[in-house]
Amino acid sequence: MKEVIIERDIRLLESAVDAYRTQYRTLPATLTDLVAVGSLPMLPQEPFGGDYRLDRKTGSVSSSTHPERLRTFFKRKKQPTYSFPKVEPSYSFPRTWE
Repeated sequence: MKEVIIERDIRLLESAVDAYRTQYRTLPATLTDLVAVGSLPMLPQEPFGGDYRLDRKTGSVSSSTHPERLRTFFKRKKQPTYSFPKVEPSYSFPRTWE
């Protein structure tokens, strides 16, 4: 469950980094700059006791305790198959051509 919290926090932080980049046309030097300019009220605490790190080249955020991002997998919905019931005619036409 804590991994889900980390992913939520990373998405929040990356969203704030994008807003900062849009407003100031540059990446913040540190994540605390996001709090200083009011993009975030406070930095979230990393649930495993680590910290969140900003990559200054890409603007991506990672966790010091879980560097891999949480991946989500969606179960593919099975395509519906349409089958029509076989209907037998209730009447028959006379074959006059035979």
